[in-house]
Amino acid sequence: MKKTLLTLMILACASQLFAQKTWYNPLEAPFPTIQGRAWHTENADNYHRLPPRAEGMVRPPVWWLSTSSSGLNILFKSNAPEIDVAFTLKQKSTSANITQIASCGVDMYATNAKGEKLWCACPASMNWGRTPTDTIHFVYKDLKNAQQGYTYQLFLPLMNEVTWMSIGVDKNCQLEFLPIRKEKPIVAYGTSICQGYSASRPAMTWTSQLSRALNWPIINLGFSGNALMDHEVYDLISEIDAQAYILDCMPNMYPVHDSIVARTIYGVTKIRSKSQAPILLVECDGYMYGKMNDPIQNEADVNNAELKKAYAELKKLGFKGIYYLTLEEIGISPDAQVDGWHASDIGMSEYTRAYVKKLKEMGF
Repeated sequence: MKKTLLTLMILACASQLFAQKTWYNPLEAPFPTIQGRAWHTENADNYHRLPPRAEGMVRPPVWWLSTSSSGLNILFKSNAPEIDVAFTLKQKSTSANITQIASCGVDMYATNAKGEKLWCACPASMNWGRTPTDTIHFVYKDLKNAQQGYTYQLFLPLMNEVTWMSIGVDKNCQLEFLPIRKEKPIVAYGTSICQGYSASRPAMTWTSQLSRALNWPIINLGFSGNALMDHEVYDLISEIDAQAYILDCMPNMYPVHDSIVARTIYGVTKIRSKSQAPILLVECDGYMYGKMNDPIQNEADVNNAELKKAYAELKKLGFKGIYYLTLEEIGISPDAQVDGWHASDIGMSEYTRAYVKKLKEMGF
């Protein structure tokens, strides 16, 4: 009886706090607000990365992974000193090599009037609930000089499906969502490293770091363990009118390495049938424990040798605007991986630096 009464009191307090705020649902804005993806009309009621029709096109694991919100972010303006991000997820995190904040949490940056990007944190103000379906709250408190107003960028979870989200501010404060950016995006198709393993928080993936470094929208099409250069994925990618395309699939390709040349040529040909934008082919970044393990080193070497063959064949066939990023140019260091495969924040930053340099060489 006492436990029941206490539970009711807690729920009553939570309901009262909820009522003291004005809540804003990004999917209920009069225009698309989910940055970092294509197919906005088809995905108007969800936080998925591929359109609903893709479920009947791609392999089941690719579809399931596409429902995760990696790379998706929301831009909004607010003058509130406290911002409460409330959301629910499809499932509980089960990954051993990534933080709960990265896989299931949110991450936020503020941009002030001078254009400075400032990180927001809520280390003692996260409420994960008790069950996988409970509402999660990330409450950003005591935001400095909030009355002057900031533009916020809220990054969504890397390895989970957001089923509902609302952002709450005090009733006396304002919050205004911003529409999706008009620039043609950079499209990144890749593996678990692209999706975000093993960044410490959502904004630390190399795609999100690159987006901030270039101040440019990037679409993250990273599919953990399933970047196999599938024709169906290339068909979908070719629908996106992009500024550039990054094809970073080699860490997943060893089981089908004999088809790397054919799959690369298909993908480039498909993209070129719709766009003349630059295409960047990326080698496997290498596995740091490969220095102590010949079989795993061989996987990276074989994949990269096949990609070199594909690059040479594309040039022979007369394709223009095709670029190449080597393992050495990525420059992953011994301290940059969590488990020998996946990049830590250090590794994500090393990826970002390599991509910034290469994209500038490509004229970006």
